[in-house]
Amino acid sequence: LIYNVQRLSPYLHLVEMKNTTFVLTLSELIQTPFAYFPHNIINIPYYIIAEMGYVVAILGILGMFALYKKDRTLTLYLLLWFVIPIIALSFLAKVLFPRYVLSLGGLLLIPAAYLVSQIKSTRVLAGVAGAILLSVAFFNYTIWFKPSALPMPAIDRGQYLEGWPAGFGAKEIVDFAREK
Repeated sequence: LIYNVQRLSPYLHLVEMKNTTFVLTLSELIQTPFAYFPHNIINIPYYIIAEMGYVVAILGILGMFALYKKDRTLTLYLLLWFVIPIIALSFLAKVLFPRYVLSLGGLLLIPAAYLVSQIKSTRVLAGVAGAILLSVAFFNYTIWFKPSALPMPAIDRGQYLEGWPAGFGAKEIVDFAREK
């Protein structure tokens, strides 16, 4: 619906031109298929793990191994849902922000939940729950009280915390404009 509304605009060509900033065109992909692949294939898993807060992502990876021992077909199915988009994005993305791959982290929640459900020892379960709670508490504390200490990928740090898109320096610019 949104795309069809955009098609009514005489400026749709500008939207399509802007899209080529982020994604390879077909001719670019054919000409240089591996131009961004090495960089992206390394960064995408890091972005997913970092955006999930590390602990749950690690539980998801470990859960994949545990699920593989019980049901190989289901594990391969989940892996395909996870790996195919990562490979496709690695080939096609020129500029990749962690927020673009955040939805892939949801696929790690399934094996993480499976792993936690298979823990029989209350001591181990308490340790896992404690690790998750400590992780959440740490991230919440840094978000609320110390955003500069938030462990996040550098590209998001620039967008959300330190760069001009975050709005830092806006007050100084307004004050300068008022003086002039």
